[in-house]
Amino acid sequence: MLPKIITMEDLKYTLDILNKIYDSVRIIRPLNKKIMNFTEGVLNETQSNCYDFWSNGNVCSNCISMRAFNEKDTFFKLDWVGNKIYMVIAVPVQDATETVILELFKDVTNSMVVKTSEVMKNSPLLETLNEIMQQQIRDSLTGAFNRRFIDERLPVDILNSSVDSIPFSIVFADIDHFKLVNDTYGHVAGDHVLKGFTELLQESIVGRNDWVARYGGEEFLIYLKNMDITLAVEFMEKIRNKVENSEFTFEGNNIKITSSFGICSLHKAWNITVEELIASADKNLYAAKTSGRNKVVASVLNT
Repeated sequence: MLPKIITMEDLKYTLDILNKIYDSVRIIRPLNKKIMNFTEGVLNETQSNCYDFWSNGNVCSNCISMRAFNEKDTFFKLDWVGNKIYMVIAVPVQDATETVILELFKDVTNSMVVKTSEVMKNSPLLETLNEIMQQQIRDSLTGAFNRRFIDERLPVDILNSSVDSIPFSIVFADIDHFKLVNDTYGHVAGDHVLKGFTELLQESIVGRNDWVARYGGEEFLIYLKNMDITLAVEFMEKIRNKVENSEFTFEGNNIKITSSFGICSLHKAWNITVEELIASADKNLYAAKTSGRNKVVASVLNT
């Protein structure tokens, strides 16, 4: 069994053995997704991205290396490229100055008795694996991403925006007087409204790098790539107006709601933590709700 965390010293003596056991062995920095060279006990960053292996050009939505990095524990998953299924293991490795991730890949296609590419394309197994992975990062009620996804994805998006000098905004969205909906129509109706509100948000998010996650209760976090404060406010005002003019029908009742939004925008994301970013957006959401609700309040976080 692999340990929860190993040291660079451990890695020196085990790397040759691991290369004989696994099809691919690599070390990555999970925050910026770069592959590292490990030569004579020294780490050097390359220009290669870890997700290039999967040939989809995007950061993995269910990144076990970020999970291993955050929780300082070993994780594994099954994933596939083309006609091959891989078991992937992510092990945290502690250096004197940082934590990196050792990723181990093993082709288990034949071990799982998958015979042909045609079977692979239509395999219920692949559908099941995908469903399991999605369940880990999706909120079971609304279908939006969950807190685990926020914890694993937001630090990466912040870092990438910093490297590329791309502005971005995050938004805290909250349904106004949601308790009144539950008290008036019942909790099942409240769940129906939450689902409808989520669908409205997701339909409005058109960028493939933007995402919506349920933060908790009736609060949602929205990530908007390449949107400065001006664009973010304009965008969220359209959504606020759309919510205000929508009706959610449940058992003959037409339920109307409003929503409040707190935006935190960064034009340069250097020297910012996830906690500071979320706290700033949450503060603006609080200002929107205490000043009358059904509002958008925004600010730029200077770093």
